[in-house]
Amino acid sequence: MTVLDVSDTLLADAISPELVLVSPPQVARLARAHLPTFPTHPVPASRKAERSSPRRIEFIAAYVVCLLVTLGPLGFIILAQPIHAAP
Repeated sequence: MTVLDVSDTLLADAISPELVLVSPPQVARLARAHLPTFPTHPVPASRKAERSSPRRIEFIAAYVVCLLVTLGPLGFIILAQPIHAAP
């Protein structure tokens, strides 16, 4: 493959880096010339949306749910134990 064999329509599509690596130097140079230019300076990150801190009632509700999920099955296990009568 020579530079004359490479059409502009081939370079207009996405070319895999592996194909450029195994191409002859002239074709690889032509393919790299068609790459978009990237900024040479750091791009500032976008600002994240500000989150409000959870309210106290939300913390209390989360603790209550965790306690019920943990202690609820334990209570059922204790209640399911057969009661032995004293002789």
